[in-house]
Amino acid sequence: MATVGVSTNSVLSTDTYTEFGAPETGGTGTYTWSAGSQRAASGQAAQILMGVRGYNPYLGRFDQRDPVPGGSANAYDFADQNPVNNADPTGRTVHFPHGHYSCGIATCTFYASRWGTEHMYAWVSDHGWTAAAARAAVGVILGAAMCEGDPWCTAYLGITFGLMASDIIDNIDAAHNHRRCFAMKTTRSLWVYFYGLIFPVYQPLYPKNVSGGNCW
Repeated sequence: MATVGVSTNSVLSTDTYTEFGAPETGGTGTYTWSAGSQRAASGQAAQILMGVRGYNPYLGRFDQRDPVPGGSANAYDFADQNPVNNADPTGRTVHFPHGHYSCGIATCTFYASRWGTEHMYAWVSDHGWTAAAARAAVGVILGAAMCEGDPWCTAYLGITFGLMASDIIDNIDAAHNHRRCFAMKTTRSLWVYFYGLIFPVYQPLYPKNVSGGNCW
């Protein structure tokens, strides 16, 4: 992270941090690793005020239990233990670049942001409202978070999204028309057998569109 002078517009210093936010070089000011999310250090034991909870970047864990059951891998971990691709600035649920997800006992829901939803709508509109377009749109916005980069998982989800393309298109269209957010209900992570391989995947159940606190 670079500090830039207001009057000179030049770099004054450069600080580096681990993926969980612990400083490697530089200071421990009020706004450091988490400044992009406008999250400030509390001044207490290097704790960062991450939404509704305190976060310790040296441990890579929250200091209080997650108020959302199943919001991450366990009640105290940060961003599903994957801070390179995810974030949790609210302290309530896991965020990825274009949305977030939360899990209950048996199911999870992956929510596209408003930006992600409009990106999906534009993609499907430009490519003729076809199954292939729907599959690609959902794959780009939600697929990476659901598969964490596994190519076989991505291929499996592509086929599954294609089979429910009609429902996906209807919900993308409804989300766009009513300024809502596209979402995909899934099982919790399961081991799936596909073309002779076994890998973990969130099995899609059905698409929907949402408003309220899960749409931003």
